[in-house]
Amino acid sequence: IMLADLCRVNDMKAHKINVVVNRVGGAFGGKETRTSVLSNAASVAALKLGVPIKLTLDRNTDMTMQGQRHPMYSTYKIAFDDKGIIHAMDVQYYLDCGWSLDMSNGVCDKALLYCNNSYSIPNISAVGHLCKTNLITGTAFRAFGTPQGFLTIESAIEKVANYLQKNTEEIRYINLYKMDGNKTAYGYKFG
Repeated sequence: IMLADLCRVNDMKAHKINVVVNRVGGAFGGKETRTSVLSNAASVAALKLGVPIKLTLDRNTDMTMQGQRHPMYSTYKIAFDDKGIIHAMDVQYYLDCGWSLDMSNGVCDKALLYCNNSYSIPNISAVGHLCKTNLITGTAFRAFGTPQGFLTIESAIEKVANYLQKNTEEIRYINLYKMDGNKTAYGYKFG
């Protein structure tokens, strides 16, 4: 709960505010940054009526109010040999952040960190672009940018397989990190 918001809407000092929250569940993004809508309404009502206030949203309303996964458009160039071994990849991510930044930096970071999924690609360039639009703001949402990153590399793997007329699973397998000393882009060594 954003204490500064509660202080502002109720014109109170922080030491005068006591918030009791039962179990909330996983941090599915909206709970990190979007709680002010409900906590502000509950606090104003509680002060006006002089009784505790409980607000509960049905799942549909919760999903509508709290935000969704960032839509993302990606482009890539991929270099591979006749066997299907990927030697290099250049990827550009364009995240639709909506009208405000919210959690977009972290979501973009995760997409970049996991752009190669579990594949050993020795040369990678990945750039994320945070795009302001007139749509609802995206937020952190289950896996926090990782699915967007994974989707791009998996799409590339399928295109490599189709181009070489090989089985997609074969291309995936030969490009997986091996436990024989492969290193990640961050220098972590397997094996």
